[in-house]
Formats: sequence, structure tokens, C-alpha cells
Amino acid sequence: MTNRDRIKAIVAKRRRANPVTAAELEWFVGIDERKVREEIKAAIEEDHEPIASSTRKPYGFYRPATPEEVAEYAQSLKHRMASTAVRLHAFEAGTAEKILRLIDPQRELGI
Repeated sequence: MTNRDRIKAIVAKRRRANPVTAAELEWFVGIDERKVREEIKAAIEEDHEPIASSTRKPYGFYRPATPEEVAEYAQSLKHRMASTAVRLHAFEAGTAEKILRLIDPQRELGI
């Protein structure tokens, strides 16, 4: 059984009220938390495993059990996408401005 299979088996038994954290999976499976998150990402993207995560208490990974939980997690992903897009835009704008100021220290703010 692979680490991914172990993770999928553990998460499949967890529900929204009792999710499993990445730290717990690290301990159960014996791989570091970064690798746990990589395996969960691969399980979702490659194996189409229905693994959701919660950004409010109780935190962790779980198998959605109702259409409402599926919709809640989908909405959470959409919110993360929008938030990431805003952050990316701000980062790119700020980075471009800082690089231009390095080239020309007298440059006024605003591109």
C-alpha cells in the first residue's frame, strides 16, 4: 500500500465533524507534512478522490458526506481562487514597481 493509498483510506473514514489534520496524517503515515499535502493534492487531481478540507474549526481533511458539504467546499475553493488572483495582481504590480525603482531610484511611485 502506498502512502497515498494510506492517506486516502484514513481520510475516507473522516467526516466534516471529525476531520484529520495534516499533522495527524504525518504521524499516521510516517511522512512529513509537506509530503502529506502533496499526496492529498495528487489524490484529488490524479485519482479524483473526493477529499475536502476545512478552513474553520474543526480543521483538517475529510470526505464530504452531503451535497451541502460538497457545495460548501466548492465555494471555499472559489473564494481561494479569487483571493489568490487578487494577491497575484498586487504582487506583480508591486514587484514591477520595485524593479523599476531599482533601475531608476529617482522614479516616482506609479507605473
